[in-house]
Amino acid sequence: MTMALALLPGDPFTEEALRHFSELRRAARRFARGDGADDLVQETFARAFAARASFRDGSNARAWLHRILANTACSAWRKATREARLRERYAELPAAPSEAPLVERFAGATGARLTAALAALPEPHRRVLQMAEVEGHSYQEIADRLGVPIGTVMSRLHRARRRLRLAAL
Repeated sequence: MTMALALLPGDPFTEEALRHFSELRRAARRFARGDGADDLVQETFARAFAARASFRDGSNARAWLHRILANTACSAWRKATREARLRERYAELPAAPSEAPLVERFAGATGARLTAALAALPEPHRRVLQMAEVEGHSYQEIADRLGVPIGTVMSRLHRARRRLRLAAL
């Protein structure tokens, strides 16, 4: 793995941190169990260099870096678990809870009010709404196409529908 960091030659912090690189990489392999170890080490060093002001000279850099590694691995595991749960739960659900087209569901609104409400939606919400309601994609398909987590798709769709309901009143 090559690290592309702007290292200052002779910087004591940099030298101290890099002395523990091999050991951190071995520890990361135990956390990541294979493929994600290099990413984990890279994220650890990125966080360490970002927080270098909180490091006290003369303290145990090895322990400090290992704590950052452990916290980073724990956060990555939680995120992966949460996303897997969401994917599993919502992958097969249809995007819209109703078969009725969007205009029919908001029949109380005039066409002009509905058009104005759609135009007032932020672009990300309007795009998700279009993909779900007009194109009929599932949450997972929308998430894949937009490159966002499935939870983001769900929240954008919920907010867009809520704004349209309020506009229809």
